[in-house]
Amino acid sequence: MQEDLQSLRLSLVQSEERLQRILDSSPFGFHQYDLTPQQQLVVTGGNRTASQLFGVDSRQQFGKRLEEAFPFLAATDLPAEILRVASEGAGVPPREVHLQIGSRPLTLRVSLQALAPHRAAVFFEESPVPPIAQAEDQSVRFRSVFEQANEAMIVIGDGRVVECNPKAGELFGYPQSELLGKAVGELSPVLQPDGAKSEARIGELENRALTGEPQWLTWTHLRPDGSTFIAESSMSRAWIDGRWHLVVVSRDLTERNRIEEGQRQAQKMEAVSRLAGRMAHDFNNCLTVINGYSAWMKQYVLPEDPLYSQVAEIQKAGQNAADLTRRLLSFSRHDAVESHPVDLNQVVMNAIDAIQALASERIELKLNLQRPLGLVLCDEAELRQMVLNLVSNAHDAMPRGGVLSIETREDTPSGAQHARAQVQLSIGDTGLGMDETVRSRMFDPYFTNKEAGRAGLGLSVVHGIVQRCRGHMEVATSAGKGTTFTISLPVQAGHAPVSPPEKYAQVDALFGTETVLVVDDHEQVRRLTTMTLQRYGYQVLETGDPREALFIGESYPGQISLLVTDLVMHELSGVELGRALRVRHPDLGVVLMTAYSDPKVAIRELDPPPVLVQKPYEPDLLVTKVREALRSDRRPARVLVVDDDPSVREFLCFLLQQQGYEVAQAGTGREAIALVKASPVDLLVTDLVMPEIEGLETIQTLRKLQPELLIIAISGYQDGRFLTIASKLGSSATLAKPFSPREFLETVRSVLRPAAGSE
Repeated sequence: MQEDLQSLRLSLVQSEERLQRILDSSPFGFHQYDLTPQQQLVVTGGNRTASQLFGVDSRQQFGKRLEEAFPFLAATDLPAEILRVASEGAGVPPREVHLQIGSRPLTLRVSLQALAPHRAAVFFEESPVPPIAQAEDQSVRFRSVFEQANEAMIVIGDGRVVECNPKAGELFGYPQSELLGKAVGELSPVLQPDGAKSEARIGELENRALTGEPQWLTWTHLRPDGSTFIAESSMSRAWIDGRWHLVVVSRDLTERNRIEEGQRQAQKMEAVSRLAGRMAHDFNNCLTVINGYSAWMKQYVLPEDPLYSQVAEIQKAGQNAADLTRRLLSFSRHDAVESHPVDLNQVVMNAIDAIQALASERIELKLNLQRPLGLVLCDEAELRQMVLNLVSNAHDAMPRGGVLSIETREDTPSGAQHARAQVQLSIGDTGLGMDETVRSRMFDPYFTNKEAGRAGLGLSVVHGIVQRCRGHMEVATSAGKGTTFTISLPVQAGHAPVSPPEKYAQVDALFGTETVLVVDDHEQVRRLTTMTLQRYGYQVLETGDPREALFIGESYPGQISLLVTDLVMHELSGVELGRALRVRHPDLGVVLMTAYSDPKVAIRELDPPPVLVQKPYEPDLLVTKVREALRSDRRPARVLVVDDDPSVREFLCFLLQQQGYEVAQAGTGREAIALVKASPVDLLVTDLVMPEIEGLETIQTLRKLQPELLIIAISGYQDGRFLTIASKLGSSATLAKPFSPREFLETVRSVLRPAAGSE
């Protein structure tokens, strides 16, 4: 939006500079005066010829009153004539004026012309010429300015166009020669947008202008192809060839209106965004209670009990609602999406009911899903939304029915030595297609080719999702021949579908006896949190008031080990509360619960950093995060991942970061040794077969640098001999490729747990 405005401003500046160069090259002197509300004439324009005639630099006089800038002109009757022309929109035929500039007498031929309401132009020529030549020269002068003007200008006589400049022909869509002679009524539709008849209103405006009252109007015009445009115009009278004519100066408002409409839409979107964020925040608090209590109920109902399936349905509906609010939060930019390795085939199949409902009876659905398919690193809910948006667009493009095709495949781009495999999703239809105009704006969030009342933003949302997944999108379409969208997303490590990483620790590891202070101004959420922690053995202090929480922190005689608090509250935020309580309890752990805020902000503002819980949460997740926050070192384990395969390395780093570990990575053993020398790590995860320095040699070298280093060795060699050697060299655990995310994370936790417990 800012770029559009800057471009518009630059265009205006360039236009003004071009007009100034034209005026400076004219052999006739030129002054421009504006009439202020105080009836003062102020110099607002001039050219080089006028400066030479009067010996005064016209540009240095801009902004000054006439009598101050040119006292020799003020001594004549010219100011009164200029005032009349500027106020009444009249013109004055050329006449002689005698000036005395110091000791130099000067006789000039002077003519005046109204340029716009409250603006007049004065033209000067030094020596008198015969009347016929004078008229010819004046005509040449005005013709030069008229033809070069950057605004559309037409002269109207007897209701028809008698003069026009090239810009007018361009604006109205006619060759300049064809525009001449057109009736003014032909340049407007029968009715204006407000329902008024164009012909009647034009007559009223012309009559007022001919009385000397300049008219300013915003008018809808008609082009010969039937299209319309809105222009801002001025209409004033001018004395031409012995009679009054009307001079109309017009500027196309299409681009300006588009920019203004974009600004209005942006303001609306921001308002909707804030509303969506607030609604999602409040709804997430409600869902925390619904999902939390349904999870507890499910634990106390036997699977064969009829109530079990009903509670499960409540829980499923709550989880679906949580996905919906997460999408609202993503839309409102209050929440970062959470990416996981996802099988795109599974996304399509999970949405198949909704797809078939959208397809309807008139549309044939064709599925061609390649199996197995590589995984992509995206938010599953966003991918589902992307698929449904494209399917919905395809449905709308086939009002009379057709074929909807959905295809997935895995492909490696050709021509690149280390090209990364891609998963491609194609969704095509045999519908109306798009012409070049629609295609050029299909990702514009303020543009839609659907009828009024239908939702837009579909393709702009899809485009945003594809970009967040580090992919790209191609479109094949033409009017009347259907449309196919092809989305390419980079494949993550591994090709077989895998289970998602395990979220929670074993139940027996979740119990504790520490004292926890719970602070949340939402009473039902606070009660659920308190009940959950008490059932897992914790001693709980609770309040809904951050100020009361400070009092409890000061007055409680024992040790408070942990603060569990909402992030956004009245009076004090969770971050401010945690910082204040750490003055009295320096070893206090902090768990921040949030319904919409960006967690990165909270992590940066507290040191040691807090543990974050996104609402709505399940009870097991809450107590898992509580145990994480109660670790004695208050610092996440630092893990170094070493593998020469970037896709495997990035995938393992992603899994570890999702679990809250601090992660570093290296592509070679040499890089790993340099990293450990610079900063020790708690755990090394290394491949054993790598260029330059093998994994076994890397283990030996790092053991000498850091004898207490924990090590997990991984290898794709199936005979296992390298892993056996790694165990003998002191590896804490080994893993044979391929392994599942769950298996990998369980191994990491089991290796780190003894070290954490011994501190």
